[in-house]
Amino acid sequence: MSERLAGLSFFFPARNEELNVAPMVARALEVLPKYADRVEVTVVDDGSTDATGELADALAELQRCAGAQFDREVVAAFARSLKQPALGIEEKQHSTA
Repeated sequence: MSERLAGLSFFFPARNEELNVAPMVARALEVLPKYADRVEVTVVDDGSTDATGELADALAELQRCAGAQFDREVVAAFARSLKQPALGIEEKQHSTA
């Protein structure tokens, strides 16, 4: 594809995909801008009983506010980090002794 699109929307239906939503959105936000000037990724929660809906809402808010409320580069770096297991964050045990 040699011609760039003005805009591109990607809809991702998800049901009980808590572990997969963030990496999928991160990957889409990494790849799709190569083909379009404006990219929109929407996760449709199909009645999940896990945290899929909450994650989808948080990711949508980051995407919606990138460039206005949040720095685009920071949002992009965060999206890249979502592809890592456990968001790339290791939980440390703190001793109370």
